[in-house]
Amino acid sequence: MKLKKKYIDLAVNQTETLCRIPSPSGFTLKATEYLIDELKKIGFQPEYSRKKSVIVNLGGLCLNRYDSGFGRFVWA
Repeated sequence: MKLKKKYIDLAVNQTETLCRIPSPSGFTLKATEYLIDELKKIGFQPEYSRKKSVIVNLGGLCLNRYDSGFGRFVWA
C-alpha cells in the first residue's frame, strides 16, 4: 500500500510541477523540455515530433489514434 501511495504522490507532484510551467498555446517549449528531461531520468527514450510535441514508447498499447505504431504515447 505504501508503494502505491508513493507512485500516486509522484504522479500528483509531477502533474503539479508541469502545470506550473507557463505554456500558452504555441509556446510550450519549456514544458516539453521539462517532460523530456523527466522521462529520461526514469529510463525512457522520449523524442520530439516534427511539431515539437513529446513522443515516448511506454511499452504498452497505442494511445494515439493517429499513430499506427505500438506502445507510443504522444503528449502535445
